[in-house]
Amino acid sequence: MRMVIVGVGVGDLGVFGALLLVLIVNNFVLDCEALLEPTLHDPNNLSTDVYNMTYLPDSIPKSVSQNIERCRKSSTVCSLAHTQDQLFIGTGFQKCGTGTLAVLLRCINRVVTFPDAKEFHFFDKTLLYNAGITLDMLQKNDSLRKYVRDQYLLQWGPIPQQPLPWIPLEITPMYAVQEDIPYLMMEVLKEIRSKVKLFVIVRNPISRAYSGYFQAQKTRTPSMFGSYVEQELDILDKCYWDGIFVNPKVCPLPSENHAHLRKCVKTYGKGFPWFGRTTDYKLKKTDHDEHGVSYVLYEGLIRRGIYRDQLQNYLCAGWKAENILITTLSQLHTDPKGVLKMIRDNLIEGPSTVSNECFFESQHEQKGSKTQGAIDATVKKRLRNFYRPHNEAFIHLLHSHKFIVNINHVEAELGLTSTAADDNDHVNF
Repeated sequence: MRMVIVGVGVGDLGVFGALLLVLIVNNFVLDCEALLEPTLHDPNNLSTDVYNMTYLPDSIPKSVSQNIERCRKSSTVCSLAHTQDQLFIGTGFQKCGTGTLAVLLRCINRVVTFPDAKEFHFFDKTLLYNAGITLDMLQKNDSLRKYVRDQYLLQWGPIPQQPLPWIPLEITPMYAVQEDIPYLMMEVLKEIRSKVKLFVIVRNPISRAYSGYFQAQKTRTPSMFGSYVEQELDILDKCYWDGIFVNPKVCPLPSENHAHLRKCVKTYGKGFPWFGRTTDYKLKKTDHDEHGVSYVLYEGLIRRGIYRDQLQNYLCAGWKAENILITTLSQLHTDPKGVLKMIRDNLIEGPSTVSNECFFESQHEQKGSKTQGAIDATVKKRLRNFYRPHNEAFIHLLHSHKFIVNINHVEAELGLTSTAADDNDHVNF
């Protein structure tokens, strides 16, 4: 018996727009040639059928719902992301200022993102976690692949026509963490990959880890941070080269690295589920192992600050460095107009303007910071020593390719210059 359900809507899954939910029972091979809804061959045809078949009002951001109603009930000319010339995707890194960047980018007149949902989580939650759609499935079934592509581009909904082409934007930091995502993105978007521009925001990895430490569990205290650091550094010391390192000469598939990493963690992990959610896409944020230990607490706060491997993974998946813009948290805070200028000069095709009123408001919209106490000096020194070779490897990668980046700013952010950003002790929410 085989059951295939193509559904719409979400609810509490954290995904909006059209939800592609595929359930495969009894290990039958997915064959959706006749089962999937047809792809949107005419993206300009905003018929009532398209609205009713694709969206549920309670599963999408308010902004999109309003646009759907506006386009359905009036003579307003609207368009979909399918017809636009560019697509912007922010891929990382977590706790590095992606929220600040999203607020800032909304001030560019042609960029469309939503105040109530900057993170789509389409490639991680919708595909891998909820639907179980893997890279292998997409490569073997072109109808499924095209359907997924159209569903992704429908996430922005219809947008009232503007004088110039609009630019869809989403920023989901998990796209850098889960190694499968760059490959999934390339497979799904390969026909339009020349339109896609990627964003990466870098922060001093010690500050990033400390901030992420409190986000993972609000009841944690500064005094517990040192113990956590030692545990993760121990497993990284044993498993980095055989399960995490992305060798550019070989470009191992994520599945190969995952197999090595699972084996290493089983040998040296002392029973804790280190990096489990990274190596097993079926695990959810609320899942626990057989001992009741939360997977989310062992995702790898220190590992997430090893930026070189996460960025190299995108290059291995086929994404071009000249289509990837890299900025820093310090740049966003001290020179937001400079960041906007870099984006407009290097990424946006054709004219664009920045709303001064929006820019002024964006500086007040940014969330404040909450002090969580200082990092122990010994722990900070331990992390500095650990991250230095990884930071230097990241800088070497930037020099080796034509990324859109000011390397001097990145070096300062990572603590590699005399004007380095401080690995400060407070957490930005």
